[in-house]
Amino acid sequence: MTLWLLNRAWQPNIKDIKRELGELGQRIITLEQFTNSPEEELDNHWQEQLKLHNDNEELRYMLGDLENQSHRVNIRNKEVPLQADCGKLEGYVICLFKGGTGTGK
Repeated sequence: MTLWLLNRAWQPNIKDIKRELGELGQRIITLEQFTNSPEEELDNHWQEQLKLHNDNEELRYMLGDLENQSHRVNIRNKEVPLQADCGKLEGYVICLFKGGTGTGK
């Protein structure tokens, strides 16, 4: 299972990003959504871990060796690069998007 976590800077554009990335975009969630997911999606241990470590830098440290992934998406008629650092943690692949567009604010 791969979870894509958006930081706050990207959140105003989450609908555009999901549309642009298609099937991949359906798995994009915010850190807040991740920490508040129902038990059937993520067990209690995961929820507690992410409530404790919902800061990107701490999460990056927990993920260890990160692999960079890059996608280009069109947000409000502007092509924007989406960069993510992905790592594995307890059987999940977690991808943290870097930066933000600044649009939509």
